[in-house]
Amino acid sequence: MRSRHHILARTLGLALAAGAAAALLAAGSLPAQEGKDPATGEAYPEVFNIATFNSALGTAIPIQEKWFEGLVPGVKSNVVYFDTGRDTNTAFASKSIDAANFGSSPASLGISNGLGYEVIFINDIIGPAESLAVTEKSGVRSLRDLKGKKVATPFASTAHYSLLSALVLEGVDPSEVQIIDLPTQDILAAWIRGDIDGAYVWTPVLDELLKNGGTAITDSLKLAERGIVTADITVVSKEFAAKYPTLVTTFVKALVRTNDLINDDLHRASQIAGLNIGISTEEARSQFAGFGWPRGRDQLSPRYLGTRGAPGDFAKTLLETSKFHVTQNNLDRAGDLSLYEAAVNGGFIEDALKYGAPALPRRPRDPGLRPTTRAGPGRARRPARISQGPRARRGTRETAIPQGRRRRPHGPGPGAAPRPALRGHRRAHQLRGRLGRLRQGEVQIRRGGGRDLQRLPRRVRLRHGPLRLREEH
Repeated sequence: MRSRHHILARTLGLALAAGAAAALLAAGSLPAQEGKDPATGEAYPEVFNIATFNSALGTAIPIQEKWFEGLVPGVKSNVVYFDTGRDTNTAFASKSIDAANFGSSPASLGISNGLGYEVIFINDIIGPAESLAVTEKSGVRSLRDLKGKKVATPFASTAHYSLLSALVLEGVDPSEVQIIDLPTQDILAAWIRGDIDGAYVWTPVLDELLKNGGTAITDSLKLAERGIVTADITVVSKEFAAKYPTLVTTFVKALVRTNDLINDDLHRASQIAGLNIGISTEEARSQFAGFGWPRGRDQLSPRYLGTRGAPGDFAKTLLETSKFHVTQNNLDRAGDLSLYEAAVNGGFIEDALKYGAPALPRRPRDPGLRPTTRAGPGRARRPARISQGPRARRGTRETAIPQGRRRRPHGPGPGAAPRPALRGHRRAHQLRGRLGRLRQGEVQIRRGGGRDLQRLPRRVRLRHGPLRLREEH
């Protein structure tokens, strides 16, 4: 018969295990069980459909690095591309997509029209990357000179909203300007043919307009300083998010990781985005500079999305954008603030940061993307030269040997006096310094003492991979 203490201990252990499992389940960090979301028990869909733009920097990195693939076991991520926010809203209305990255202006229209999605991440705050460019022959020098001119922009986009707002701020009636609806690539073709006098558009098409004789007379950063804020955001179907919160949290984790990379290592972010979009690293870096990239933790502040149950000021931005669309007859009526607060949800960012989502898939790094030297990119890699210190023999050096190569250490030749061995802490300190500077490949170390390596901490010995030792007697 089991003792009373044994039964109590077993009961307590089961209770603790159940509590830990419940905590992991609430955090969304348990692996999928039999193709179901562990938080809701709903069977996962076969495909997770994500919409974006061809030139969207905010999704270029996770697509190139395959962070959207394998978000949860058994679910395939399918990325589709649209030219305008209006096309994205049409896809949501037909329920052919589950999530999308597009502008805040068309998103405000979709929320007002009850398309049933919510904002879960702000990819960027738009700045000079969206500008109003005019041709040289148009003679336009200010917004007031646009009366009677032909200006192109993609309708129902952030650029369209910014153009209309800029005209109103300067006292120009938009009806006095010939505003035409053109996709971005058609804008470039019309510009080259001379069919238009100006265009409010974003990079990379904006860069081509400026290269072909264009001049920017205003941009979205200047408008933001006057209260007209536009952003690129990620939305997800509320119905989809309610069924599969673990999948959506992992998706948001990839977006948080993207903005962290942009803020922490802009050069590498530019390399990756350039490969995806098909532009140079320098061009991608220039485009990144045209936006602000708020980190995930910053978006939980009242200035942006806020937290679960406490929506931030971005809901007011969506409301003001909707009211403006009403004045331009793009929308019948705007809802009250509560409608837009219900469509702003920082909870998935909270979960991704606080509890952690399932680990993102790791993609093998492309060796061509690595900086070639510690001094910076663009130079050939050379083996590192390691100083021997004041006690080293003249002409002796040690070399870091990359994998698969052998190189004999240079020496002064026969007849030279042997180098005195360094003992004790001084020798250990010297070896520790050298190991700290060797970052890759096998290491060939010349040493005089038989126990010097053992003086190093174990973490130092293991950190740099296999050591190939060469005894010196």
